[in-house]
Amino acid sequence: MLTKIFFSAAALVAVVALAGCEKTLKTDSIEPQIKDTLTKQGLKVSSVDCPDDVTAKKDDKFECEVKTSDGETTKIEVTQTDDEGQVTYQPVDVQTGK
Repeated sequence: MLTKIFFSAAALVAVVALAGCEKTLKTDSIEPQIKDTLTKQGLKVSSVDCPDDVTAKKDDKFECEVKTSDGETTKIEVTQTDDEGQVTYQPVDVQTGK
């Protein structure tokens, strides 16, 4: 069920807040956006965890871990579309890990 829901979603666009002089993404602002998107698709998400201290850089990618209330875990790939906090996110292919 988890895979089916994830792969029915298109890449979504979000804006992540920037912090500090070095332009570091405040990834804690994207976690609730990912959780809300998946919840609207019917998935019971217990948590979303993105890495801290991600440097804002166009085309860089990072992954966030999603845990469901039934114990499943998967990854969401986040791609920075600019160095100002614009990002898109989509599920990581469970079969290939990419």
